[in-house]
Amino acid sequence: MDRRPAKRKNRRATRAGSYGRVAQAKSLKVKRKRKGALGALAVVLLFAAVAVLAFPQVRAFITHTPLGGPRTVLTQQRVDIAIDRLELPAPDLSSLAYVDAASLIGPRFEDVVVGEVQTHLSGSTELFAQKVTATAHYTNKSVKVTVPISFEFTYDDKSDTWEQGPAVQEGFEVQPVAPPSATAIANNIEELLASYNSQLAAEFEGASSTVVSGLTAEGGTMEVNLLKSRAEETATMTVTCKVDWSAEKGWVPVVVATSTPKVTDKSVMSKLNCKEGALVRLQGTLAVEGSDYLLRLDGPMRLTMDGRSWDLDVVNLVPTSQMACYFDPPVVEAPQDEEAPSGEEPDQPQDAEVVDPEGEGEPGAGDEAEEEEPEEKRETVELSSLVGYRVSVTGTIALTGDASGVASSWGKVYPVQVNITEVQKL
Repeated sequence: MDRRPAKRKNRRATRAGSYGRVAQAKSLKVKRKRKGALGALAVVLLFAAVAVLAFPQVRAFITHTPLGGPRTVLTQQRVDIAIDRLELPAPDLSSLAYVDAASLIGPRFEDVVVGEVQTHLSGSTELFAQKVTATAHYTNKSVKVTVPISFEFTYDDKSDTWEQGPAVQEGFEVQPVAPPSATAIANNIEELLASYNSQLAAEFEGASSTVVSGLTAEGGTMEVNLLKSRAEETATMTVTCKVDWSAEKGWVPVVVATSTPKVTDKSVMSKLNCKEGALVRLQGTLAVEGSDYLLRLDGPMRLTMDGRSWDLDVVNLVPTSQMACYFDPPVVEAPQDEEAPSGEEPDQPQDAEVVDPEGEGEPGAGDEAEEEEPEEKRETVELSSLVGYRVSVTGTIALTGDASGVASSWGKVYPVQVNITEVQKL
């Protein structure tokens, strides 16, 4: 008897031996490729591990430090901090002549370079160090100083830190940025003149001096005007010096020429008799000393003012707000040299004149009206542009300070000054 269940209606027949859905079989080639890639990766990792363990150079490259060396890298920040905290003594410029070493500003560091890690043995211990080099700059109003420096960082293995060593200065280089002091050179004119002509130096020993300087930061030439007063006469002479820069010696002045000494009898010197505050006109060479203007008179002058007398060759000048400077002399004035006959020495120049005899300090109304028109046609210039030229100075005369005379860098100077109202080049 057949006990198999009856077939349900509408039930689809399945294939013989099928017991459910079966996924499609994967290709054997894909499986083999994956196994090959995994095997290759394993081989690469194996060789990399062997290389790191077997070759110290590879291990050092990966850690960026030598084998057995510092575990901490010397950073740029650490170097910058060390540079900022450096305390260096100012360079000693005392061996350089006529160089102002005061008020040096610095140091300011540039060109900082950190070297590679260097190793050396101290007994059986291997030491590691890195050298730092830089340039320190100092400046003031007259020079610029460059100082190469260096110092080392050494690695302390116990504390795993870099220790800074002392800074070493490797000489210095000085470059002038302004001219030397012409006054300081003039103070030593006797010594400089003795090297050129010992006889002239003896004749002008103790002479007063004024300076006309053409010096720049590259050196140049300057003139020192000497005046020596004797019992009844005065002697004047101009000394020309050439000044050059030497890296080893500083500024080196040398006398290259002198004018023929001129002797003047005091009995024929120009004279000026006035009251303090009078308007006067003086002639001479305009010079500058620091921030002060000076007038080197054409010849010695005996000034009598308020019953007292002085023999002058230099007068202090004080510019005023109403001062006018002219490059050319007025048309009404004729050159004094034309009055001298041909082949003869001209008379002593009349370098002093009282414009206002009453001492009121202002010219008369008529004189002012006569000079007003030609002055308007003349162009004014800066007073500094007339330094070194022969000029005519008009202004009010006065005494300052100790009336007995004071000592300065260019000799004994009586405290006589002229408050300038007009300067013109002759």
